[in-house]
Amino acid sequence: MRRSLIAAVAAAAVAAPLMLTATGTASAAPRPPKAPVTDFNKDGYTDLVVGGHPMTKAVLLWGSAAGLTGTSGEVANGAYGNIAAGDFDGDGNRDLVNEVYPAHDNDRATLSVSYGPFTAQGHPARKKAVRVPTEPGLLDLVAGDLNGDGVDDLVTNDGDEDGPFASRFWKGTRGGLSGTSAKALKPSRGGVVADVDGDGYGDFVTRAVSGDGEAQSDDAGTVRVDYGHRNGPAATRSVKITQDSAGVPGAGERGGPIPGEGGEYHRGDRFGADLGAGDVNGDGYADIAVGVPGEDVKAGAAEAYDAGGVVLLKGAKSGLSGKGAQSFTQSTAGVPGVSETGDGFGGRVLLSDVDGDKKADLTATASQEDTTVQDVGAAWVLKGTKSGLTATGSTSFGPSALGAATERGYFGAWLGR
Repeated sequence: MRRSLIAAVAAAAVAAPLMLTATGTASAAPRPPKAPVTDFNKDGYTDLVVGGHPMTKAVLLWGSAAGLTGTSGEVANGAYGNIAAGDFDGDGNRDLVNEVYPAHDNDRATLSVSYGPFTAQGHPARKKAVRVPTEPGLLDLVAGDLNGDGVDDLVTNDGDEDGPFASRFWKGTRGGLSGTSAKALKPSRGGVVADVDGDGYGDFVTRAVSGDGEAQSDDAGTVRVDYGHRNGPAATRSVKITQDSAGVPGAGERGGPIPGEGGEYHRGDRFGADLGAGDVNGDGYADIAVGVPGEDVKAGAAEAYDAGGVVLLKGAKSGLSGKGAQSFTQSTAGVPGVSETGDGFGGRVLLSDVDGDKKADLTATASQEDTTVQDVGAAWVLKGTKSGLTATGSTSFGPSALGAATERGYFGAWLGR
């Protein structure tokens, strides 16, 4: 288990963000997105893409029988991790889409689509530039098959420090990613594509947002599900879920002053600050792990502000809801550690099968976890079972397990997907 966990979150030790997702296969009938596949040269080994500053190149590292080889190729610049992988032309090869800034203009973003297979030097078979029509930059890229045609689509979250703009749905076609946005969606941040209701269409699960960065930091948090359809996401229904929804553990709380702390301030819960998708209980429906890094938690008799938590929402034929939802914090029996103010447990979440039992396990991180020094960061894994996640046998580790920096290392600030 420990070795599998380290493999699952090794990317968290990399200073530059990692964003890797790839779903969907060619098919005429609607089919749910498959588990991520990140092989870009079709040799059967998982590869790794590392993005950095918007004005620098992203690096593609090749997997091999011995692990990452160190042999690399450069691809289009990755803009703070804004890289998504998918099959955007349905030919069975992995493609990359990046946010780039041609002319070094921070306010005018372009999508650069690199179509696989890639050569040993990292060169794609072909490339295409897609202009983003709005002035603000792109906040996130989320890939997956949302209309069931077997070709991956793309959702972009648009906005800047003053607040979000409408998100956009870009349709994947047999000729590649469409050069124009197919439709506007409501403002959102991040998200995953997963079939939570088993109808064969990938659903866009995201965090609904409004206001500027400060307002979002104070927000209790809302998860929105734009259900997939042959006409794209939200064509027939869109549902919001909060901690005040029936069955969801906890209560939605906004940020505010900490009582008796002389003006010290705590953040809102930020339910949905990060999201992960996978089938935890093996029932055929995708479940959603919801990061709640601003959750206030009782630690003994004291209140640990912004200690953080994770909520698991379970998929079903009727869709995603609070029915059977579970909640975990560092104060949950069996979870290693202690809930402390400012930990931010659940800042990053991932559902993936790390032990090969066909059930997704939870990897959660807290980048501000302290040890004998501050802001070391740590990661946890909770096993998936037929009844959901369990804290029994859960494990955790910090950056020292990977030989990474400790004090103010913020281990787990980013998590590879």
